[in-house]
Amino acid sequence: MIITYRKLIESDLDIFIKMRIDQLREEGAKEEIDLEPALRDGYSIIFRPASVRT
Repeated sequence: MIITYRKLIESDLDIFIKMRIDQLREEGAKEEIDLEPALRDGYSIIFRPASVRT
């Protein structure tokens, strides 16, 4: 099996967030908590220009 590493790009965000939620659920995060909005907000910061990151 070949593993290829690359930088996250904005079009990968939906898949990346789903994978992260799956991981957090496996580690015990509760199902009734909607993690997607917070993760989307946090990860989308990396795609903003440095001058508007807050």
